[in-house]
Amino acid sequence: VLRDQSYLTYAITASPFVSDTTGLLKGIDRFEVVKSPNVASHAVLWLRGRAASQSPWFLYLHFMDAHGDHVQGSPALEQFASELPDGLREATIRSAPAGICNDRQETECLSYQAYAHSLTRLRKELALVLATLEETGQSKNTLVVLFSDHGEEFHEHRQAEMAIAGDPRPFYGEGHGQSMFRELLHVPVLVWHPGIPPRVSAAPISLVDLAPSILSWVKAPPLPAQAGRTLDARATRRSLPGNRMRFASGIAYGYPEQSVKWNDWKLVQIGC
Repeated sequence: VLRDQSYLTYAITASPFVSDTTGLLKGIDRFEVVKSPNVASHAVLWLRGRAASQSPWFLYLHFMDAHGDHVQGSPALEQFASELPDGLREATIRSAPAGICNDRQETECLSYQAYAHSLTRLRKELALVLATLEETGQSKNTLVVLFSDHGEEFHEHRQAEMAIAGDPRPFYGEGHGQSMFRELLHVPVLVWHPGIPPRVSAAPISLVDLAPSILSWVKAPPLPAQAGRTLDARATRRSLPGNRMRFASGIAYGYPEQSVKWNDWKLVQIGC
């Protein structure tokens, strides 16, 4: 839709699944496939090259920094954990779920610390992109949307997943792709817009809302067919329907699962 509105469309991705062969780059004029953690540095070069242009652009960045460090072997995990600043390392250990850090040298605890390390690195990458928008004067008329496609489990539901015993690997209660629990589905969405005052909203939304909302915020035509809602960035929880149902489906490992969230209730259907 944006390309049809004369936007230059560009993508920089570290994900092997986001490519022209999978159909996930429809509408993208050009794209780069890079290795983590090089997405931000390539984005900076591209943004600096666009600074003097008056033409509108759409840039898609796909980071993978927080996807692999915590699933490596013990020597690597110990290295990542040791690189955490002492204060952050202690805070990470205190916040660890399911008692996995009762012994901070156990693999599960080191994995959790490595995950925190990768998130810290990702924050620096994102900060570099945002700082470049500021330095080049492009933040004054640029919409930025940050979101994730999934979260990560660290043994919060190990017993429940072992009871189902549907994962062929078999990994239970760790990683992603194997369940519909909140740890995997409740993801962050952050929006920066020069015309929207800063605020925090607890309104129930879904990732399917992002595409129609982005088009609305930049005053582009709507999608031909729309699954989500156009979000009012100034709306409060009270002004949005609280009984909205939100759906999720698609399992990478094990039995098919679907889930529906309604108010404080959630149903997960397995083997459907």
